[in-house]
Amino acid sequence: MSLVQLADAMQVSKPTAQKLVRELGASVLFEVRQPGKNGMPAPFYSTLRNDAAHALSLIHKHMVARQDMSSDELAQLTGINAGSTRCYINYLHNAELAHVGRWTKSKQQNERLWRFGPGEDAPMPVPLTRKEISKRQVQRCNDDHDARDARRSVMKRHYLRNKAKAKRDPMVAALFGEAA
Repeated sequence: MSLVQLADAMQVSKPTAQKLVRELGASVLFEVRQPGKNGMPAPFYSTLRNDAAHALSLIHKHMVARQDMSSDELAQLTGINAGSTRCYINYLHNAELAHVGRWTKSKQQNERLWRFGPGEDAPMPVPLTRKEISKRQVQRCNDDHDARDARRSVMKRHYLRNKAKAKRDPMVAALFGEAA
């Protein structure tokens, strides 16, 4: 949180809050430009361990340099574990220093693309219904003959697998005799 937010939360003056921050051993991670303060940077204090503070400053540097990044991209750029990167981004999000800029499709699910700075989170896209998915698949098969052939081979394989009669276990037949 910023020093102003800390002072407001503790209901003390800014110099008193600054003194408390120094006594607690908090460190300045980075400076955030706050609107309405003539563009003057405000320090962001944290009482996290030094390795976490270093990780947050790395994430901040990369998020400012390039907007709309997924947590996996940030993990690759910073060299930090993907799970830890997600935790740090959630920490920044809860402190209102990062927000979801937009969503993208990754494999079969939606993925958040993060932006640094305060703002409203982009709404999550509505998932497709089963009917819409089926309609897209039929359309793809109608347009692309290779996709249609691949789909037919999968359907044939499933049909043959399910059509085959269940074979009786020979040990069961030996113990209990032939089926009636």
